[in-house]
Amino acid sequence: MDTEIRKEGRDSMNAYKKEVRFTIGMTAAFILVGNMGLIFSIFPVDAMLFGFPVMYIIPILMGWFGVFFLTIVAGKIGNKIDDEIERENELLNSIPEPAPIGTPDPVAPVITASKKVGGV
Repeated sequence: MDTEIRKEGRDSMNAYKKEVRFTIGMTAAFILVGNMGLIFSIFPVDAMLFGFPVMYIIPILMGWFGVFFLTIVAGKIGNKIDDEIERENELLNSIPEPAPIGTPDPVAPVITASKKVGGV
């Protein structure tokens, strides 16, 4: 069991790495969705959607509903990653610190000199 804890202790940064990757990915997604109007102004399109020009309706829909959807997804996934980080921190805090070299082991039996041996 102790080796399992120590093995997981070595891999304790996995959740933090996952959080960094998730943050970078969600930042890129928010920038892309939030600036969809700029993308359509760079690459204009002459098409219609729901009776509106695509270059106007898509940026509005992506700006409102896209950011709203990404916010919900980021909240749910972010909470799961935070729970995983907390579990890893609790696991690391449960690993006992090794005693410094030269100190007696507190678990080992202590033999005292005052003990009588063989009825003497």
